[in-house]
Amino acid sequence: MKTTLTLIILLTSISFCKAQYAKELDDKNGFNIFVLGEDISEVKKLAKLKSHGSDPENKSIAYYEVKNIKDFKIFEYPLKSIELYFYDAKLYCISISPSFVYGSEQNELIHQDILSRVQKQYGGFQEKELTSQDKLYGRTAKYELYGKKVLLRFLGGVTNYAFYDIQIRNKIISEEKSGL
Repeated sequence: MKTTLTLIILLTSISFCKAQYAKELDDKNGFNIFVLGEDISEVKKLAKLKSHGSDPENKSIAYYEVKNIKDFKIFEYPLKSIELYFYDAKLYCISISPSFVYGSEQNELIHQDILSRVQKQYGGFQEKELTSQDKLYGRTAKYELYGKKVLLRFLGGVTNYAFYDIQIRNKIISEEKSGL
């Protein structure tokens, strides 16, 4: 009986901790100064953006790169890029790539530090199976963490973190499946 009670308390604690982390991910709702769901006109007031046009398969999706990249970091580490994706002028994806400028061994230590700190802040990732498309793009791992509003995805091999607005992302996926 005592063992069963201890197990129930442990499982409840784990569930509560995961819910706390997901809540923090939802509360932050983005990366740095970029807030998911924000209108492109507001984002343009915050950062210098370079347009890369719209998605040829979905004209409602526009892609921008942050030009003043030196103004942003992930923890104390510089970034190689921040890419912003908009759907109907609303920010739905923030993709960040750390800048690894050292030797491969030191870069790996930096990568592990970033990953560890992200997990401490938001919780543990769930490993996802790589698709053939993932492998084609050189991805070596895929991990995801879901909140109620935000999805955080880490892609290994390309070392990229992406924050998604789940509601907008699901709308895009639904439209793609329906052929709209």
